Amino acid sequence: MPAEGVNKKVVAVLFADIFEYSKHTELYESETHKNLQNVLERAHQLVSKNSGFVSRAHGDSILATFSNSLDAVYCAVEIHAATNRHNFYIVEKHQLKFRIGINFGEVIYDINDQPYGNVVNIAARLEKMADPGDTVISENTFSELDESFPFACCYLGNAKLNNIESPVKTFKVLQHKRIGDRWFDVSKRIFKIEASKAYTFFVASSILVSVSILTLVTALGLFSEFLVMKLQSIHDDEGKPLFDVEAGEYEAWAEGRVKEMQAQAQQAMQNDIQAAAPQEASAPALNMSDE
Repeated sequence: MPAEGVNKKVVAVLFADIFEYSKHTELYESETHKNLQNVLERAHQLVSKNSGFVSRAHGDSILATFSNSLDAVYCAVEIHAATNRHNFYIVEKHQLKFRIGINFGEVIYDINDQPYGNVVNIAARLEKMADPGDTVISENTFSELDESFPFACCYLGNAKLNNIESPVKTFKVLQHKRIGDRWFDVSKRIFKIEASKAYTFFVASSILVSVSILTLVTALGLFSEFLVMKLQSIHDDEGKPLFDVEAGEYEAWAEGRVKEMQAQAQQAMQNDIQAAAPQEASAPALNMSDE
C-alpha cells in the first residue's frame, strides 16, 4: 500500500528544456529572456491544447503529464513546430530550441499533486539524449502509439542512462509525416539511404557519360569525314590520290575507342560505389524483445 497522502497514476511524462539556455543568457541576457517568455508561453498553451497538465515549470524547463502517450508526443511535435516558427523571425544567435524526453508508466504523486519516481527520472534523462529541436521517447511510450500516429520514429537502440540501472530502448520522433513503416532501425535506414544516393549518382553519371560519349562519337564522326575528305583531296604529280583511305576505317576506330572509354568509366564508378557503401549485413538486427 502506498504511504498516506501518496497515490499512483499511469501517465505519459514530458520533460522539456531549452538547449544551452545558460550560455544564451550569459551572452544575450535581455534578448534570451524575451524569447524564453515567448516560447514558454506557447509551450504551456500547447500542453493544455493536447489535454496535458504542467506539473512543474522552473526557469527554462517544463514537466508536463498526459493521460496517454499519443497526446504527449503530439504536443512535443507541436512545441518544436511552434518554436521553429518563432525562430524564423529572429537572428540565429538568439534562437532557442527545446530538447524533449517522454516516458510512459506509473508515477507517484505526493500530497501536492507533484509527480515523482523512476518514470519521471527516465523522461528527464531522455531529454538530455535529444538533439536541439528533437524528441526522444522510451519504448514504453512508443508501444502506446497506434497506427493513426502520422510521424515516423527512428529506433536509436538501448541507451544506458545516467543513474538508471536497466538500459532503455529509445526512439527519436521525426518532424515529418511518415510514408510506410511507422518506425525503422537507424543503422539499416542510413545504409539504405546512402545506397540509394549512390545508385542515383551512378544512374545520373551513366546518363551524363552516355550523352557525352554520344556527343563525342558524333564529333569524331564528323571530324573523320572531314579528315578523309582532306586526305583524299591530296594527289601526286600524276593526279593519283596520295593517301588511299576510307571513311569507314576512321569511324570504326573512333566507335571502338569510345566504347572502351565508356566501359572503363562505368567500371570505375561501380568500384567507387562498392568501396564507399557499407555492407547491409553489418547493420545490427533489431530485436525488440532483447534487453
